[in-house]
Amino acid sequence: MREDKTKKQKRSKRQNGTGCFSIKSNGKYMLRLNYGFRENGTPRILTVSGRTQKECNKLMAAKKAEIDEKENTIGEFWGTLTLGELCLRHFMSKLEKKDTLKPKSADREESTINNHIGIYPIGSLQVDTITSKDIEKHYESLFKRYAPSTVQKVFVKINEAYNWAIFDDHLTNNPCTRISKTFYERFRKLQVRHKACTGIIVLTDNQIEIFKAEATKLFKDGKPRYGHGFSALFLLEVGIRVGELCALIWSDWDREHHTLKITKSRGVAKDRDALTGEPVYVAQEGTSKTDIPRIIELSAEAEKWLTKVWEYSKYKNPDDYIVLNRNHKPTEAGSFGETLNTIYRNAELPQKISGCHVLRRTFATRLYMAGYKDSMIATYIGDTLETLLKYYVCNCKAVEVGTKTLNVIPLPKEEKSV
Repeated sequence: MREDKTKKQKRSKRQNGTGCFSIKSNGKYMLRLNYGFRENGTPRILTVSGRTQKECNKLMAAKKAEIDEKENTIGEFWGTLTLGELCLRHFMSKLEKKDTLKPKSADREESTINNHIGIYPIGSLQVDTITSKDIEKHYESLFKRYAPSTVQKVFVKINEAYNWAIFDDHLTNNPCTRISKTFYERFRKLQVRHKACTGIIVLTDNQIEIFKAEATKLFKDGKPRYGHGFSALFLLEVGIRVGELCALIWSDWDREHHTLKITKSRGVAKDRDALTGEPVYVAQEGTSKTDIPRIIELSAEAEKWLTKVWEYSKYKNPDDYIVLNRNHKPTEAGSFGETLNTIYRNAELPQKISGCHVLRRTFATRLYMAGYKDSMIATYIGDTLETLLKYYVCNCKAVEVGTKTLNVIPLPKEEKSV
């Protein structure tokens, strides 16, 4: 304990963005600072040593100025950057602007650069040498392996990176411009075709009953077999995002008015302030995906399952989280999804049924097929109408025929009023 206390005395954490001091064995001060990112996307950690903290601050300022001068160089230097490097520079510039990217969005964008641009031949080409033909060739290779929506994200990322460099007078030409209109039209057609061929996977009425039977199983001592079984059934009845579910606390539930307040989302993302060369992932909370808090009315069925969660919970204070893991800590979306997949497999549901989004899609599709207005459904689940119709609503009715599930287009009927 004394050793830990000594270490704490030797290290002093300062305001974010100013670094962290420690005392070396020779009595000198060392200042470490996480300062942006290298061209390969890893954190850039600067270290300086001095006899006083004031001297360290002076040395660090000089080091930062040297890096800034180098990175602000314009002209031929930018033209010789590879496409992978350009995309990473654009990504890093967005990270430096507060609240431009949410943690999970930043992780996804970085993954797109590393996995769909950087490792491909085009990622190693210098940006001034890339032509529209090179862009087309790259996308043709991606179309063979990925869904149209994934390829579109790559196109958007490259296009944005070029436009960013042009806006700041670093480059003069964007090879995406010439083919942009043609490609967006192609993306749209491919996405429609992809949705028609693969369908939007939702649970059938029979599968819902099988899922409920498995999720509510109890051990002989009366305890739930699945830690998140009742929470999963609640998720099926409200259609919110699993990250929003994991961020809920008991005070968000208004029993008197049968409502639920959704203001936050919880997930695991890279800690970009960590002073280490290795990626560190931590639980983070922020606003919901659309940044718009909402209060939703709960159905009797939804409150039934939420009440079950309450009954089996040992932690019921207003600021206690609703969904907890085995260690009585807030559950993360990934852990919740693993439990959900275990329920699916134990219920012997088809392998294609996987993850939390199946429940969100099932909720949205059931309301849509029942005749509710799509705009109201979108508002309820906290998404745009376009996203709802593209990703969450299946226009076909899932019908089980023997061991197969077929998507059947229902006979049109008179529109219901809501």
